[in-house]
Amino acid sequence: MSDVYLAYSSKDRDVARPIAEALRSSGISVFWDQEIAPGTDWSSWLQGGLSACKAVVGLLSKNSKASNSFKSEVRVAVNSKKLILVAIDKLSPLELPMGLASVLCLDWDSNKFLASFAYLVPALRKYGVIETASKTPIGASAKVDSRNRGYAFFSHVEEDIPIVSKISGFLAIRSYAYWTYHESGRAYQKPTVLEIEERMVDCALMLAVISPDWKRSDWTQRELAFAREIKKPLFHLRWRNPGPTLAIAGDTYFDFERGEDDAFRKLGPELDKKGL
Repeated sequence: MSDVYLAYSSKDRDVARPIAEALRSSGISVFWDQEIAPGTDWSSWLQGGLSACKAVVGLLSKNSKASNSFKSEVRVAVNSKKLILVAIDKLSPLELPMGLASVLCLDWDSNKFLASFAYLVPALRKYGVIETASKTPIGASAKVDSRNRGYAFFSHVEEDIPIVSKISGFLAIRSYAYWTYHESGRAYQKPTVLEIEERMVDCALMLAVISPDWKRSDWTQRELAFAREIKKPLFHLRWRNPGPTLAIAGDTYFDFERGEDDAFRKLGPELDKKGL
């Protein structure tokens, strides 16, 4: 179990990182999404960390105010009575659409990092988070696991689940986690369409598992259209021949039906070309 779960918008990662490093330098264990083990189910991993931590530190900003993931994490933390908000922009907790009037909110000035941090640690003690002797100077660059590169979103139908386990190993080698509707932890409190949209917006890349069932699915066709609309890196994995398919006509695909080893050998360089 980690002491602190760090909730934030991915757009605020440059602010989150030194806070995570400073907490660690104080001997406080931190759970944040930059350390997810490659090949791990992204959503389930985060839910487990959120449930098990002693306190949740939420970085309140204009970016996190617009993040559904952040608001979901904050909601869980409020219900568990273990939330501390840190305002990295000039925002009030009341600007979030939930009852946060009684939640402790600390102002944060990145230009006065040590002074701001000095208020955070005592606040955490109220939740049983106790610092130990500092191992490295606060503000110094502590080692952060750089292997994690985000997660891949799988667009597939239930009939094609077997390929997910095969691809997840390949993703692990390339330092990616993954999310799939049929197997990952789910946010059942929100409409399915909003959950999928959120997962697609936040993912690093999308893998479409092409098959006759995928072709007939309204959901996967909508996912394909949305991926193109938001210009998400998109790769077609032909698992079972769908026959002539207008939705992907002329697109490059990787033919796992004819040979998995050859498909993997070709997929890797294509990811490299896109900096993935």
